Amino acid sequence: MGTLGYLVVAYLIFWGFTFFYVFSLIQRQKNLEKELRMLESLVEEEKS
Repeated sequence: MGTLGYLVVAYLIFWGFTFFYVFSLIQRQKNLEKELRMLESLVEEEKS
């Protein structure tokens, strides 16, 4: 495998990790939003 082959492999690995990282951030954000809605509803119940 020549230099260009290694470059392509490194490029694919880099973008694979990048997409995985972005996907995990999106999942964390959704979980945080869900938890925030739950906490907001608990606060509203306490006010009532």
